[in-house]
Amino acid sequence: MKSIRTLFLAAIFFMGVGSAIFSPLQSYFFIRELGASPALVGSYLGMTGFAAILISHCIAVYSDRGVSRRWLIVFSALCGVAAFAGFILIRDFYMLAVIGLTLMSCVAIGAPQLFALASETFKEGHEAFMGLMRAMVSVAWVVGPPMAFSLVGLFGFPVTFGILVATSATVALIALNLPDPVCHGESSSKLEGNAKPDRSGSRFKLLCAVAGMGLLYSAINNYTILMPLYIVQTVRLGEWTPGVLFGLTAAFEIPLMLMAGRISKRVSHQGQLVLAAFLGGLYYTLFMMLESVYALLPIQAIGAASVALSATAGLQFFQHLMRERLGYASTLYTNAIVGGMALGAFAGGMVASVWGYRLALAANVMLCVAALGCFYLAAEKNRLPILSLHRRDGLGSTH
Repeated sequence: MKSIRTLFLAAIFFMGVGSAIFSPLQSYFFIRELGASPALVGSYLGMTGFAAILISHCIAVYSDRGVSRRWLIVFSALCGVAAFAGFILIRDFYMLAVIGLTLMSCVAIGAPQLFALASETFKEGHEAFMGLMRAMVSVAWVVGPPMAFSLVGLFGFPVTFGILVATSATVALIALNLPDPVCHGESSSKLEGNAKPDRSGSRFKLLCAVAGMGLLYSAINNYTILMPLYIVQTVRLGEWTPGVLFGLTAAFEIPLMLMAGRISKRVSHQGQLVLAAFLGGLYYTLFMMLESVYALLPIQAIGAASVALSATAGLQFFQHLMRERLGYASTLYTNAIVGGMALGAFAGGMVASVWGYRLALAANVMLCVAALGCFYLAAEKNRLPILSLHRRDGLGSTH
């Protein structure tokens, strides 16, 4: 069983490294290497985000009908091999956009299926193991961005994408050795039963929560995409700087995520998300005011706190609003994040194309303010129970 746990951790780590290398490089590659406009790149990233939502939803329903999750993970990894090979060989933006809308959207199904497979494999005590897997993703984001920009600076994009091909192939090989527990086909009926919110009174709160999460992650993804271009082209810092900032942020996130259980015992989920939105707005404000590397390094702790709090409390917050519809709440939570990220990519690219990177990144402050308001409106009885010293619903622990 210990070796199986190691395989799961290795698989999620390599998935995370692949994502951490490719995600911050996409816009940088299209604009610097292919000469695409920020608006065109933003439109492409937005469309790939919505394509990923559609494909992930369809695959999720399909997998609940008894399809092997292990083979879906293998399929996802092989799509990554083909997609990154295309980025090595092709230098036409529109052909690569087709690859992004198809193959890269299929790559996105890998991590959710891996988490689902781990949950089915380790039925007892799987919550703690899920937390360990999420920590491995954060570790991957410590390694990935610095590696990405260092590789591009030293060897160029072809070598970097070649490493991504090897990373995806490694995930496929690991997935072939994962267990494949028998599915009993019960979850599809549960999903059908979870098609609608159970109480009309909670619908408004749920919509506010969806909007808040979407706005917050719209700002996060807009920052992830445009920050490297802003740092290199506007502030004129070294090409290694974005990777260091991304990696340092992820390094700060890890201990905060490990403390999530203790935080949830004292601060409500709503309170954590409001705090995440506030810290996000504070971080983006400071980021736009500072242009020295030595000044930007310490404020990464603020950005890390925003991301860590939203990541650990978000799903629990949605489940808290819909205690009797946990499956439906989880689906809305995931789609809110992916949809918000797609919106951030599209809107950020459009604003950057017309008014520049500085104003596009400054808009993140307003997005965080709007997210804070949405989370406040989603609170119980329109009040914000920040402190939660005596939790009776059992939702204080992280999953």
